[in-house]
Amino acid sequence: MFVVKENTLNESDSQAEYLCRQALADAGFAFGNPPATFHWSQLINPAGDKQAAVQAYESLLHEEPENKSALEGLAYIYQVMGFQDKAQVYRKKLRQVELKEMGINANESPECLNYILAKTGESSQPDRVPSEYVSAHFDQYADTFESHLCEKLAYQGHMLLKAEMQSLPLDAQHTNVLDIGCGTGLTGETIQTLCAKIDGVDLSEKMLGQAASKNIYASLTNQDYLEYLNECQEKYQVITASDVLVYVGDLRNSFHAVKKALSKNGYFIFSVEKAEKDSYCLRNTGRFQHSASYIEQLTEECGFDIVNRLEVILRINAGQDVDSFVFTLERND
Repeated sequence: MFVVKENTLNESDSQAEYLCRQALADAGFAFGNPPATFHWSQLINPAGDKQAAVQAYESLLHEEPENKSALEGLAYIYQVMGFQDKAQVYRKKLRQVELKEMGINANESPECLNYILAKTGESSQPDRVPSEYVSAHFDQYADTFESHLCEKLAYQGHMLLKAEMQSLPLDAQHTNVLDIGCGTGLTGETIQTLCAKIDGVDLSEKMLGQAASKNIYASLTNQDYLEYLNECQEKYQVITASDVLVYVGDLRNSFHAVKKALSKNGYFIFSVEKAEKDSYCLRNTGRFQHSASYIEQLTEECGFDIVNRLEVILRINAGQDVDSFVFTLERND
């Protein structure tokens, strides 16, 4: 294990910095611990010895090549020092470790690496989140996903979609619904009294396991929703997508595929996060935002009419309201 030497980092006469180091030591950190002390001491003494910090972090990486604190620390220090290329090297290594923890090999799935780098502007924006990443991400959270989403993030997408369905001229006894990106079945559970049958499709096998336990869906398919829509032979009166299209930037193919699977005068009800200017953009949350004008353009282009458009607060993220839209579209041919 890496043994930290005393006073290896940010040597200075600053009494405040010394007290900061001592406080860290009293809290159980080794005195002079590089990852902790550097970030704390920078708040007090930005002129600290960054080269000493680099050496300390590299020593830690020599013994623990996948230490995320050290990788993040080196990326930060080199960024501060103006060495952008070196900073990018360590950011990329950090992202590779994060993917490995999810069970994804970055070398075999370069699109997943590009995506997580793109979240923070370190790579080009993709058109959608890679399916492998979505599957791995939601498999990790299947057991706690629903309680976290509704209790901590105050999510209400499923309730908003239910209200939209209730406003439509549908006969519940003859309405069949496809719930794309159905997840744990939150939407299906909410709208089950408004339809005769619900099918679900999702990329996460573990999320589908949660949905199956509710005994709501006539069928559940572990597949990318675009593939499902393009292959399915059944026609649905309603297709729902609650908090799903945030993982897709370019929605053109999605709209065409939905139309193909809808019956005549069928309805597409979905939510998207609100973008102010761009047609769509990937945020550092890893989710896409879409502008109202972009959705309206696709609606006309792909053969839909807008039945309703709501501006809503879909949920909370990092303590901030997430401005969103809920659209209800009707197939017009």
